[in-house]
Amino acid sequence: MRTNGKIQLYPLLRIALFMMAGIVVGGMLEGVFFPLQWFLLMSFSLLAVFLLKKYALWQTVSIFLSTFFLGAWLVTLRLSCQRISFPEDSLSYQAVLVSQPVVKGKVFRCDLLVLEQDRDYMIKATILCDTITQKYRSLHLGDGIMAQSQIKNPQSFAKHHHFNYLRWMQAHDYVGTTFIYCDDWQKTVVSLSTLSVWKRAKLKLLMFRQRLIESLKTSDEQSFAVLAAMTLGDKSLLSQQTKDDYSVSGASHVLALSGLHLTIIYGIIIIMLFRVPYKELIALPAVWTYVVFVGMSASVMRAATMLTIYAFVSLLNRDKYSLNALALAVLILLVVNPLSLYDISFQMSFMAVLGILIFQSPSHHRLVQLMAVSLAAQIGTAPLVIYYFGRFSVYFFLTNLIVIPVATIILYGMMAALILQLFHLSVLPYLLAIVGILNVVLSWIASLPYACIEPIHMNEVQLLATYVAIGGLYALYRKFSWLIHR
Repeated sequence: MRTNGKIQLYPLLRIALFMMAGIVVGGMLEGVFFPLQWFLLMSFSLLAVFLLKKYALWQTVSIFLSTFFLGAWLVTLRLSCQRISFPEDSLSYQAVLVSQPVVKGKVFRCDLLVLEQDRDYMIKATILCDTITQKYRSLHLGDGIMAQSQIKNPQSFAKHHHFNYLRWMQAHDYVGTTFIYCDDWQKTVVSLSTLSVWKRAKLKLLMFRQRLIESLKTSDEQSFAVLAAMTLGDKSLLSQQTKDDYSVSGASHVLALSGLHLTIIYGIIIIMLFRVPYKELIALPAVWTYVVFVGMSASVMRAATMLTIYAFVSLLNRDKYSLNALALAVLILLVVNPLSLYDISFQMSFMAVLGILIFQSPSHHRLVQLMAVSLAAQIGTAPLVIYYFGRFSVYFFLTNLIVIPVATIILYGMMAALILQLFHLSVLPYLLAIVGILNVVLSWIASLPYACIEPIHMNEVQLLATYVAIGGLYALYRKFSWLIHR
């Protein structure tokens, strides 16, 4: 059976694109179309799929429409489940801290999991510091509080480089925000019996990570801050100067446990195991061990799931259908949480993997392969970085040639450090020395002339046109590559 062009080889990719379109449209029409209406449209489309068996073209159209309506139904259903009507007056509630409090001037901020008899929900809290008793210093991740405040539904505000705060809150399951005065809360013991086993396990892991961070803290503040961000996912200790140096030099992705981070690590492990059969079965346990170790945050879980699905499909020797593997991962993730589509880390994960699948060419030379993986991931994500952050790092390629191998050494060196600590052997000072050198090098790169081009303003049409241009240039290269290599 002949395929009608190469696009026919990737049916799941087309289905994933239609689901994404349905999620976007469903989100835009929230309040106009309700879940039941989308569900009925999806049901009629599915019925048409079975009734139009003799008409291949119309059956295909019905399949795509069903996927589109499925995306719209899932997103409106998710949004309706998150919608909680809070009273206009203050209310009393018990909650548990699910993030370490961070002091910002006269307030401190943390995430609260509010506990009720029949439900629990996440809110972002800003709490006024009591400068006399300083009781806020006694609060830590996992502590319970009794509070009284007004909880408000999250609201959108003026976009900063197209960042949609409301959708970000919804994608991460935050249903409200609150401001608590210093006299309106007190520390207490709360029962976690109403929480699911999964949520209790996640909280325990987060508490374990925080205790680990506290036990490893050193006087070398920014070196440890970078080490904690790279290996444990805690960026609260990073100074603004360190963040700027990493951002301007093009290395900020190593500070965030995102899809790009896990994708590059996974790619490097595969490269290192180039001649090992079933290398995916070795790489995946390493990736998931890391995910559990850093507390199983939503973005890391999402990236690891995507890599797992891709790896298992690759084990079936269906390499030329790798785009289908990526599309299958996207479909599963969007069915679980359709609002993930609005999460920057999800978009970065998708585009990083897509870039590696399309642009990276196999090579027997490991250094060349490492450079290819880095460049391919950057090509896939650079337009998104410009769109959201208005910045392009000129020396990103040089930066990644340094950062990616060093970050990998640091990551696994940290694992070795924790194991050796059981035998009262410490290699942490050596890791901090490596991080310190890395900080100096990146600070130097950030200080180079024209290290960063900003501000760059890009709208949605320009973003799409950029990706079309990249795809077109790559298609021309593939078509005429024989002339280059002749």
